[in-house]
Amino acid sequence: MKKLPLWLHIIIALVAAFLIALGFIFFLDTYTRHGKETEVPQVTRKNLKDAIKELESRGFKVVVDSTFRDSLPPLYVIKQFPESGENVKAGRTIQLIVNKAIAPLVEMPALLGVSVSSALQYLLRNNLKLGDTIYKPDFAVGRILQQMVNGKDVASGTMLSFGTKVTLVIGSGTGGQVYNYPDFYGMTLKQAYMILDTLGLSRGAIVVDRGTTDSLNALIYKQSPTQIDPFTKETTVINQGQVVEFWVSNIARPREVDTTAVFIDETTVDEMKQNELKNPPPEKDDETPKPPTNRRVRRQAVPKPAPTKPATLR
Repeated sequence: MKKLPLWLHIIIALVAAFLIALGFIFFLDTYTRHGKETEVPQVTRKNLKDAIKELESRGFKVVVDSTFRDSLPPLYVIKQFPESGENVKAGRTIQLIVNKAIAPLVEMPALLGVSVSSALQYLLRNNLKLGDTIYKPDFAVGRILQQMVNGKDVASGTMLSFGTKVTLVIGSGTGGQVYNYPDFYGMTLKQAYMILDTLGLSRGAIVVDRGTTDSLNALIYKQSPTQIDPFTKETTVINQGQVVEFWVSNIARPREVDTTAVFIDETTVDEMKQNELKNPPPEKDDETPKPPTNRRVRRQAVPKPAPTKPATLR
């Protein structure tokens, strides 16, 4: 058998390679359904269940990711990739971003004592919202006195739902209204708090006796400032917003009065300074002080002269 020339072998190999490549392209075109594209429908602003049903009916696959926005309903389709109107191959995967069904939990920050501007930044950083603002007479002007949710105090570190509204109680300074300071002796702490809130007075520190379990129902036996001024012996006058402190016990105790705890506010200090300017203390004389009149002064004895003898005549 006569061997074929080399050039013929090369031509046969090239033809075979061409046929193989053509068959591969045909197979690939058939496998990928080239030329058969489907338009992506718009499923944003729809419920996730309805969006999946529509996409799968057109031969698409669906992948779901989630985020949270408190202004949108649960399982609301926020975005889709590819977007609606694009022509893509059938069987393409469509990614959906939906709103979570349950709000995530966030931590309540510590706001007591901070300024209003700082408190707003902390709320925003922790994905919480500002609810009502209540101004209360207090020396801490512009500072946060209470943080509340649904009318109840909430401690820092408490887990709240994303977007929860927090009410802030803010100090507004001492008010111009002046009261005769009430006597809280024998009252329960709960009763005293009701009176403080009514008069616009601030709750101060509470000293609880050892063994006392229910402090709100414990009895008050001491208060600061004192109800009776220890110097004038008259009822103490107190400004709106001043701080009141209590000592309480579960057992009835005799009244205790701290005569050293006399409250003096800035107004009283100013009045004292003005009185000093109007009535300056008398200047001290440089004269030597006179001895007290009730002290007896002994007189020094003056020696008597010796008697002289009469002269004799010679």
